[in-house]
Amino acid sequence: RKSRRGDGSGRAFRGKQHRFAYASLLRKVHSLARRKGIQVVEVNPQDTSTIGMLKYAPQLSLSKDVAAAYVIGRRALGFREKLPRGYERLLRDESFRGHVQGFYASRVQELWAKKAQERNPYLRRRLSREIGRAKRHLALFSSLQGSPGSQEGSTEGRNFLGAHPWRVLRAGLFLPLLRSTVPRDLSPLKALLHRGAWEGWGSSLGPPPGGGPECANVHFG
Repeated sequence: RKSRRGDGSGRAFRGKQHRFAYASLLRKVHSLARRKGIQVVEVNPQDTSTIGMLKYAPQLSLSKDVAAAYVIGRRALGFREKLPRGYERLLRDESFRGHVQGFYASRVQELWAKKAQERNPYLRRRLSREIGRAKRHLALFSSLQGSPGSQEGSTEGRNFLGAHPWRVLRAGLFLPLLRSTVPRDLSPLKALLHRGAWEGWGSSLGPPPGGGPECANVHFG
């Protein structure tokens, strides 16, 4: 059922419910920890899922959820997530950046064509959201310019070529290469993580850069 203003079933109300449930759970955790004499350390969960999927899931053969929890645990212990050298090399590779930009430029055109033919208002709104997401990813890669940030900035995952490297990598690797917004199998990223071996991937991509989301599946040797 479509919600109406004031009936308590819209997006804002669901957001309030989520925040209330989270706050209630957090209070229970703190209360139980005090009784057991256990210290509770709260950390900012921002980008922990992305870092976990890109770094620890392929490296340690973890699921994306366990990898995200691993990043949270490391953050609580004071560790910082340095960008692997292979990923740094990849982000500096103009051929990789050109491939991703071509992919998203083509995807925007394909989605616009689908929206023009679609008559279902719900599907048109969903296509509009996908177009907006593809445009943001295209702009993200277009912003990769300037000089690299400091080592401190790279460790924090910021100030790399004027953009947030972990988010740039997610946009550039998941859909353009692994053909999924949230891939189940992240093991193919291991070669890139360690060596930035984009050259080996180029010949196995099949369709040319910008082939769009309907491209054939990627095969990794």
